[in-house]
Amino acid sequence: MLLLFFLGIGLIFACVGALFGLWISALVSVLKNPVVKQENKIPWFLVVFFVNPIGPIIFFFMHGFKKRAWWTLILTIVPIILWFVAIGGALSFGLNNADKYGVKIENSATINYLETARAEFDTSDAENLTTDSEKSFMVEDGNASAVIAGETLALRDFVRSKIFFALVGLGAVSIAGILALWITGLVKVLTDKKIIDSGTKILWFLLIFFVNPIGAIVYFFKFGYKKLAWTTLAFAVLPIIVLILYAVTAVFMAI
Repeated sequence: MLLLFFLGIGLIFACVGALFGLWISALVSVLKNPVVKQENKIPWFLVVFFVNPIGPIIFFFMHGFKKRAWWTLILTIVPIILWFVAIGGALSFGLNNADKYGVKIENSATINYLETARAEFDTSDAENLTTDSEKSFMVEDGNASAVIAGETLALRDFVRSKIFFALVGLGAVSIAGILALWITGLVKVLTDKKIIDSGTKILWFLLIFFVNPIGAIVYFFKFGYKKLAWTTLAFAVLPIIVLILYAVTAVFMAI
């Protein structure tokens, strides 16, 4: 059983390596193959690069590389099947051999060990307790400091929560804007009279659908929708700024 498990893992790595080779082959074909129109090379390259293995499969099928398309599809499915088989086999092996290897929580020796460890921990913890007189002295001596520290922490937590909710709001606005512009790009591609060829329409649709927001930005700039392009770019950059601001705020508040 163990031999079959490692054999399955080896086959998975072999399939992944072959898929990587086919991915490189697709990228080279996009750039050098004369079948691909010059104006479609950049969008096809982006689709193949970012949407692997779906991008290469679609590219191979649409440009007549059917053998490579089928090989890519098979090599995509096989590792998934092998992975589930390997996991299922490992679980089955573990369950069937639990008694053999003594993996039972009901084992009395294990229970006794846990109880002994817990008792030792409780004893050592009790020895370290501060006496009542020491506690009283500490409270009286540091009363003013404790009040100041408590107020400072409360103020810090209040400011941090307000900044956090403000940044979350900005992030939500950014995501909503990107989603709206993504849908706008998909609709425009299907209705755009500047794109006559149906194959080109499908290509740009795939690019925007799978490689958002990069696909939408490239499409808007390519076909003259500059306001939409800059707006999409701004909404795409905003979450990064939000994350940086939150990280800086968290570090500053922790000091």
